[in-house]
Amino acid sequence: MNAVLLRQLKRMGLSLDKPPKHARDWAMLLDRVSAYYEDSDRNRYLLERSLAISGQEMAEVLNRRQELTNQRIERSESHYRNLFVNNPIALWEMDQTDVGHWVNSLRDLGVVDLEEYLDDHPDDLVIGILSMEIVDANDAALRLLGISSHDQLSGKWNEETFQTAAERDAFRPLISAIWNGQTNATYEISTQMMTRPMAGIVNWSTPRNPDGTADLSKAVVGIVDITKVKEAERRLEEVIRSKDEFLASVSHELRTPLTTIYGSAESLIEQGADLDEELRSELIQFMADESREMANMVEDLLVAARAEIGKVNIVQEALDLGPMVSDVITAARMHEGEKVLEFSSVTSSAWVDPTRFKQIVRNLLTNAIRYGGDKIRLESVSLGPTTFLLVSDNGSGVPEDRRDAIFEAYERAHKRSGVTASVGLGLAVSRQLARLMGGDLNYEYNDGWSSFRLEMPSVDGNVRTSLSDQELGLRQVS
Repeated sequence: MNAVLLRQLKRMGLSLDKPPKHARDWAMLLDRVSAYYEDSDRNRYLLERSLAISGQEMAEVLNRRQELTNQRIERSESHYRNLFVNNPIALWEMDQTDVGHWVNSLRDLGVVDLEEYLDDHPDDLVIGILSMEIVDANDAALRLLGISSHDQLSGKWNEETFQTAAERDAFRPLISAIWNGQTNATYEISTQMMTRPMAGIVNWSTPRNPDGTADLSKAVVGIVDITKVKEAERRLEEVIRSKDEFLASVSHELRTPLTTIYGSAESLIEQGADLDEELRSELIQFMADESREMANMVEDLLVAARAEIGKVNIVQEALDLGPMVSDVITAARMHEGEKVLEFSSVTSSAWVDPTRFKQIVRNLLTNAIRYGGDKIRLESVSLGPTTFLLVSDNGSGVPEDRRDAIFEAYERAHKRSGVTASVGLGLAVSRQLARLMGGDLNYEYNDGWSSFRLEMPSVDGNVRTSLSDQELGLRQVS
């Protein structure tokens, strides 16, 4: 029987074996039982209502929590995409747990110094590299490796990826960091990346486990490609070295004619009255020649400086080239040397700035006289819109690996014993001037002849556009 009902019967002096004798007692019992059930119904209703309200509120709380969680996940995914997928730096997410197992196995074998061990067993480095599993990579990483699909980069590295010691050594500092229990490392590499040289800065990092150790399952490797920066640094070093050499050459080149001018002037001042007319004329001619050399050098320096800031003034005219070439040769007394100089075939006309054209011809002839063979020939022809002037000599020519560099400022292709080194500006200035006049200057070596080919706008653009080399009477023009 219900325990509550038993208590009610006991309060009324009743029990199961002692029923009430009077109706009043039955009425009281029934009232109390009825009241109890009413209280129970009311309490049950209140409880069910409370549970319903609590359940609704809990559901709202859970729904809100789920919404916030989803929002955080979306934000995290967006941040991940921005920070990882769309990052311009090449990034890889890697599971390097097996690398940790490998280095621990080395410790178990008694290895104390990893660097010493890898020096003695360089091929074992591949074991550590191949233990790395690639989880993900961003687009920049794919571009760096020269591949187009993530499928080509999934899983672990393969041994064919690392053909050279330089490629394998790029991972050595990373494995050393794992050996030392680090969670981040930054270092520079110089290696081969998909058959091309590459310099880079590698950053490796991992989160920490609750015990403070590195969680190698979530390692991130980033590589910043600094190949162009290193190349720019190398070129800057070359430019600085070239300019240092240039300053030394300029000092020497200026000092040599100045010494001649000064010495000749001193002789004229101190002994002029005692010198015969021929010797006085010779000293004066020396002074004039050396002064002209200095003036030419200074003009090249000025043009080079002005060209860098776009301040070279060009005024072109339709002119015959022959007389201007003759003026250059006569003014510089180039025909008086030991070399045979032929220029009777210069009969064309072109649109040129006379001063700049003469400067180009002077530089080309000076170069040929100083470094070329014993025969020098100038020839010209017009082909359609272009007039060509070839300055050729039968010398050994410019070394093949220097034929592009000779047109760069401060570069010198020749260092001939007994010949004063040039400043290294003449050819660079000449090409700049040719291009400013709408033409160009190039070098070629064919059939034992070294030739500089000057191109200029032709005066008569109606000339047929192609003639054979035999018709031109020129050596091969490529």
